[in-house]
Amino acid sequence: MKFFTIFGSTEHKERTRSFDGGNAVTVFGSAEIDLTQSTMQGEEVLLEVFTVFGSTVLRVPQAWDVNWSGLTLLGSVEGQNHGDGPKARRVVVSGLTLFGSFEILHGRWVASEDEAAS
Repeated sequence: MKFFTIFGSTEHKERTRSFDGGNAVTVFGSAEIDLTQSTMQGEEVLLEVFTVFGSTVLRVPQAWDVNWSGLTLLGSVEGQNHGDGPKARRVVVSGLTLFGSFEILHGRWVASEDEAAS
C-alpha cells in the first residue's frame, strides 16, 4: 500500500489477505486508511505515515495491536493501541505528524450517508 495526498482527501480501503505494510503521505489534506478487511501474513508489519498540516485516520481490525513509534511536533496522535490478547497481530507505525493529527481506530468502517445511498 502506497499513496500520496496533497491538498485533497483520500479514502483507502485495503482488502488484502497478505497485508505487508506500506506508506502514506498526507500534506494539507486528509487520509482515511481502512484495514479492517485485511489479514496479515506475519505477526508484525511496518506502516510509515507522514502527516503535515493534515489528518490521517487508521482503522484496523479489533484484534490488531497498533504501536506509534514516530515523531509528533505540534500535532497529536490519538487512539486505542490494544489488540485482543498476547498473540495479537501488530502494526508498528513510524513517521512524522507535524501540525496535524493521526488517529488509530479499531473495528469496522462506518459508511457515510453518501456511501450508504449508493
